[in-house]
Amino acid sequence: MRDGKFHTYLLIFSLAQILTPGFGFSLLRIKAISSSVIVAQDRASTTALANSADPIATQNTPITLEDKNGKLLTVGSIVRVAVDNLKAYQVSAKGIGKFNESKEFVPASIDGVRATNCLILPAGIRGVVTKLYDKESSLSANFPVQVKFSPGEYTDEGYDPPVPFVMHFGIREIEAV
Repeated sequence: MRDGKFHTYLLIFSLAQILTPGFGFSLLRIKAISSSVIVAQDRASTTALANSADPIATQNTPITLEDKNGKLLTVGSIVRVAVDNLKAYQVSAKGIGKFNESKEFVPASIDGVRATNCLILPAGIRGVVTKLYDKESSLSANFPVQVKFSPGEYTDEGYDPPVPFVMHFGIREIEAV
């Protein structure tokens, strides 16, 4: 660990000890925004934040968005990827590769080059919407739809994901099925 990072972490830990004497470090959630700005939230402010209007849709908070064809997207909707050759970098090593013409997964060798250490998604692979982010909120997500892909599920078009993974998409990159 570089010396500067160590001192930042030491400062964070010391601040937590000072702000919560007798209650321990677990009562604080500390985020280092930059090397000079530290924001500490206690349990009460975290609870107040959780009770405010949630800009993220889950099963309990409904938000709807429309896909590029005008169909409504909700949490639990089945969607298909509408753009060919999107790269998914957040897959495990077993999922690195692409699909061939006969819709079979072809693993790639892990070579250390980020551009090729990914799963190349074909148009037509399907998943389920797990979260939607409100476009008008202060959060302003660039990719407001979170989709989960799982092996053996939603293989109607012949594509079976090699590993389970979650990926965020823009409205124009997916279609409701």
